[in-house]
Amino acid sequence: MNAKGMTALRRRLIFRVADGYDPCLPILHFLDSMHRCDEILMWLDSNRLRGQVLCQFLAVQFGNRMLEMTKFIFMKIDKVSEKQAILLGRDVKLS
Repeated sequence: MNAKGMTALRRRLIFRVADGYDPCLPILHFLDSMHRCDEILMWLDSNRLRGQVLCQFLAVQFGNRMLEMTKFIFMKIDKVSEKQAILLGRDVKLS
């Protein structure tokens, strides 16, 4: 995650969702590449998916496929009934 340009809100959310559990940092690094990262982190936090629980959620529900988990979270945030494709540029930041 790039600390340069990171908002205070995103920093708080990352620390809250990480919950002191280092193995979930690669997940948070991946989510940081999404345009809607703050929304995703807020959704994870409000659904108590933090730290080890987040890692278990990813492993059990999605077989460690982060894109599938992200599609699911977008579906829940947008309140739609089916998963949508994740598009480079629209959903994922171009670096």
